[in-house]
Amino acid sequence: MYRWSQKRHPTRRLTMLYITALSTIALLAVFGQVMIQAALQQQSSDALVINIAGRQRMLSQRLTKAALALAVFTDTQDSQQNSNELQVVALLWQHSQQGLQYGDESLGLPGHNSPAVQHLFATIEPAYQAILRASNTLLTLVKTGGANSQAAPPSTLLPEIRIILANQAPFLIGMDEIVTQYQREAENHVAELKEIEFILFGLTLLVLLLEGLFIFRPAVAQLRQTLIDLIQANERATREEVTRKRAERILALNNALAARQQDAPHARIVAMGHYQVRDKDGNYYNVHQQEIHGQQVFVCECHQYQQQKICAHSLGASALHYISN
Repeated sequence: MYRWSQKRHPTRRLTMLYITALSTIALLAVFGQVMIQAALQQQSSDALVINIAGRQRMLSQRLTKAALALAVFTDTQDSQQNSNELQVVALLWQHSQQGLQYGDESLGLPGHNSPAVQHLFATIEPAYQAILRASNTLLTLVKTGGANSQAAPPSTLLPEIRIILANQAPFLIGMDEIVTQYQREAENHVAELKEIEFILFGLTLLVLLLEGLFIFRPAVAQLRQTLIDLIQANERATREEVTRKRAERILALNNALAARQQDAPHARIVAMGHYQVRDKDGNYYNVHQQEIHGQQVFVCECHQYQQQKICAHSLGASALHYISN
């Protein structure tokens, strides 16, 4: 069991490292997706805030124009039309201004302003309140007159119109600064998103590099070693099978020779290339197959072979060799 655990330990370690690396990449991908979705939502919100903040400047000018029209066009029909326009513009202007500062779900405004934006809104707050009060006063004076235009002569409207005109420029300048600040913060959000993307990209490449160095490379090396071990084991098995078959063949030949030993000199195979041949006197002589000068010869230990380099024993071993092979 201990050896089995030792053999399995490298594989288990590689598996854990592989799972850890994939989990890290998955977490980076999920984190990146969350950050990107949040950034896209932030950009959409920034675009809406900038659009409404820019519209405030246009609404303040429309409000001023409608207020001036009340004093210039005193006809009952024109006065009613201008007062309606002033009322609609003033309500939208007020609604948007409050939504920009404190948030408004109907307008899609988050209201989470930075300290810099809050300071700019506080700077234009007196001008905003002055224009709003003057607009409401104008609407009250016009409604009081009703169909009788003499109830609200232009002279009674001029003080409120002067207040609107006096505060319009500071409000426009302040809103320009607010729009610029909103745009600057939106650009900062985009820059932060780019930094996060670069960091996530770098971390992903780093994880892939580490995975290649400490997971795939060891795994390939281990796989290569496993293939080598399998090839060597197969070669050993093949050699063992050949050796076994040769041993079986030698045994069969020796048995066949032993069965015929009454009719012919007994010879036997000790090993491949090593033979023993018995002469008529019953003496065994060892014969070895050797390669001399590129030729296969059978060397016997008897005196006749030592004198003539050939004998009956070597000839018998040669015949037995070719029969067995």
